[in-house]
Amino acid sequence: ANQRSVAIGMTSVAAADAGVRFVVSTGDNFYPTGVKGVTDPHFNKTFETPFASPEMREMLWLISAGNHDQWGITGQVQYSLTAAPLTETRLPRSERWYFPKPVYAMEVPVSPRRSARFVVLNSYGRNTPATLKFLQSEMEEALRGGVRGNDAARKAKLAA
Repeated sequence: ANQRSVAIGMTSVAAADAGVRFVVSTGDNFYPTGVKGVTDPHFNKTFETPFASPEMREMLWLISAGNHDQWGITGQVQYSLTAAPLTETRLPRSERWYFPKPVYAMEVPVSPRRSARFVVLNSYGRNTPATLKFLQSEMEEALRGGVRGNDAARKAKLAA
């Protein structure tokens, strides 16, 4: 029931503002313990079906993992990487679920001449050293590319 309410609200926002191009999912995508694999019915029940409106169907979803996703994180990543398999309900998977790995960066266009770089992290305890190394690398790259101080804040606001 909650997923349906969220989908209705998000669809209303997307319908009212044609500038909405993508969704950032901040984790805890599937309760209570993630998914079992790419054919898990949770994908259709809580993602594909509720967000199937014309306003939401073509929207890219940048996915990150929360603590409830850790036990099914492999299935979520594989869902992003597998070429449109058919699920038990015989519905083809959409191409909008973007989760190539638990820690990644993605450049997303926010206007014809600008983009925002999203750095997606996994703060689950056992992954912390690798995550921090990745974050440090991304920050160093941003500094080399000239993103500093207020410029970085402005770019973050463009994406919000």
